[in-house]
Formats: sequence, structure tokens, C-alpha cells
Amino acid sequence: MAYSRRNLIKLLTCVTLAVLSSSNLEAQREDSAKTFRTLGVRRAAPQLFYKNGSEEIRLFAGDSALSGLYEAPPSGKLTLYCYMPAEDPDLPPVKVDLAETELKTPGESLVLVATMSSKAESGPPVIRVRTVDASVEKHPLNTARVFNFSNRKIASKVAEEFAEIPSGGEYIFDYPTGSKMWVKIAAFEGSETGWKLRNGGPKAIIPGTRSLIVLSDAYPSEEDPYGERINLRNVIDSKPPPPITP
Repeated sequence: MAYSRRNLIKLLTCVTLAVLSSSNLEAQREDSAKTFRTLGVRRAAPQLFYKNGSEEIRLFAGDSALSGLYEAPPSGKLTLYCYMPAEDPDLPPVKVDLAETELKTPGESLVLVATMSSKAESGPPVIRVRTVDASVEKHPLNTARVFNFSNRKIASKVAEEFAEIPSGGEYIFDYPTGSKMWVKIAAFEGSETGWKLRNGGPKAIIPGTRSLIVLSDAYPSEEDPYGERINLRNVIDSKPPPPITP
């Protein structure tokens, strides 16, 4: 009887250790998973997809709010694609690869999807993708991270802080006190014209959060035939990832 009891204790111990080991491995797998959120630039991204293993995943990238959390393949490499109608209407749609990017940092990343083509243009959409580190170490709370997707150099003033941001660059401004930050955006239009004010106004802030301000060239329109205006999107990130622990 004592022998059977000892065997039972050993068996229960082994089972407990196996469960704990499995839980630890699962936790490690979740911690090591590369994740990202998306944000559309210029307008909401067209219907996009990517693959994680054999699974095809629909990718949403709106231009007014951050997406939910996506999981990237273990390699961190993403190929974004869409489907276009085949020339023969009796055939299924054709897959068209549009852009590639890679998540290179641990923790959460941000994938910015800039749609360069307008809705009026035919053919596959033209997109530019930029992936950045979205950790709070890179983008702290109570700051505004400004991305310049314009083809022009930008002079940006947030409250009393000023910075020149080259095309493709970024800058982080501290939040001012209060519930709003006053933003002014000027674009450099060449040596003869110089700087021109292209956007500005008060933007909402929430203490304890962080903001993404995305600047991009406007699409040409009847009111702005040369696309001189700078679009400005202020997106508040109220659910940033937790700090990275060593």
C-alpha cells in the first residue's frame, strides 16, 4: 500500500512538472512572437493580405485609428498582396504582390501603409510600407511622434517646440500641459518660394497616452490641383505595449 502511494505521488509530481513545463514553453512562445499594428497613410489602405505560415490573413489599415494586434511569421518578414480581377472574367482573381517589409525589433512594431495611388487610378494599388519600433522605449508616453511621408521637407511646431523633419524622417515632441497641442506645419517649396504654411490647428491629447502625427502630400483635387496641401492625421494610442523587461 505504501509502495502504491509513493508511486502515485511520483506520478502526480511528474504530471505537475509536465504541465508547468508546457505552460512555460507556451508563455515563452507568446513572449517571443512578433506582433504589429497598422496605420494607413493618405487614406485607408486597399484590401490587403499577408500569410502567416499557410494561413492567409486579411490586413486592415485605416487612417483614423490604429488596427488591432496582428501576429507576424516567426521570421518577421511580411509580403503584402492584393487580388485583382483576371483579364478573363471566368477565371479567379489574380494575386499581386505589392510590398515587402520586416519586423526587426523585439516586442510590438508599427506598420505604416502609405497608399500612393488614388481611388480613381486603375490597376493594382501602389503602396509604400514603413515598419518602425512601437515600444514605449522608442515612443514614450506623453509624447507625439511625427512621421513625414511628404516628398517635401517639413517644419513642424508643436506647442513651443520646433523641428525640421526631412522627407521620410520622424521626430518626437513632448506633450504640452493641458488637453490640446497647437500644431503648425510648413513645407519647403524650393529656394525661390521658401517655406509655406500648409496645415495646422489644435489637436487633442490625453495625458498618459501617446500620439502619432502622420504627414503626407494631399491627392490632387479641384480645390488643390497640384496637391500642395499637407494632410495631417493625429491618432491617439491609448493602449501602448508594456515596457520591455530584460
